[in-house]
Amino acid sequence: MCLALGACAHKPATPTDAKKTTGYWEGKAYVKDLSRGSINQVHWVAFAEWPGKLRMDVQGDFGVNIASITLSENKMQVALFQEKKFLSGNADEHSLTKYTKIAINPYWINNVLFDKSIDNKNWTCVQGADGLPVNCERLQDNFLIQWKDRKGELKRFVMKYKNQEIIFMVTDFKTKVQPKANPYQIAQPSGFEQINLN
Repeated sequence: MCLALGACAHKPATPTDAKKTTGYWEGKAYVKDLSRGSINQVHWVAFAEWPGKLRMDVQGDFGVNIASITLSENKMQVALFQEKKFLSGNADEHSLTKYTKIAINPYWINNVLFDKSIDNKNWTCVQGADGLPVNCERLQDNFLIQWKDRKGELKRFVMKYKNQEIIFMVTDFKTKVQPKANPYQIAQPSGFEQINLN
């Protein structure tokens, strides 16, 4: 995989297709706690279908599994491999707050990957000259999502909320990938604690 060294960052960029409905993304992310000045780097891959299906797998250094997240039909599943916990329930912005310290609705990840503004009365979004979103902000609590450094489908996007910031960098994109069987379902790993999110 080109995740490990970020080598895919220099591939010719696939032109942005605002009408795409499926995709496969690879990249790295930096998770910052601004109050502590700490930063952690992870690698991630995502397979998604617009509007409501997503699978994201997150790894640390040396390919150590950290988490797998799925979203389908308003339900989400999360396997936390280091904590040996398996979470499941309805998908909303409060579901993972205890574990991520940032109130992320998993649907927003699809919005970012598919270059879609967040269609909600509580959000204000700005588009660039190309018609693609540049930033979306929820003014009531200053939750900010930004799209930056677009080179076709390769891009950087940032989520900021209070003292937390996550910077995602897309280093590879494909429109056609044959996913594993039932990519939006996670079988509960043996020995993992089952936790209801709702």
